[in-house]
Amino acid sequence: MHLQLGKFPTVVSIDWAMLETMRNLERIRKAQAEARKVFNEKQRVDEEELVQLKFLEMVIKETPRLHPSAAFAAEGEPREV
Repeated sequence: MHLQLGKFPTVVSIDWAMLETMRNLERIRKAQAEARKVFNEKQRVDEEELVQLKFLEMVIKETPRLHPSAAFAAEGEPREV
C-alpha cells in the first residue's frame, strides 16, 4: 500500500511527533517523567488523566507547525471534481 501525500495527515503527524521527540534525549526523559507522574504506575490509562499531560500536548501542537501537512500547503482554493 502506498501512502499518498496528504492522504493520511494524522499518521504522518504522529510519525513526525515521535521523530522530533526521539531526536532529543531530554524530551524523552521529560515525556516519561510526566507520564509516570500523571499515571503513577497504573495499568490502565484514563481519558480524564490525559489532559494533565501538558508536555505531550505541547509536542502535539508544535508538530504541525514544524511539519505542515501537504493538504494544508496546497496552493489555490479547493475545486469540485
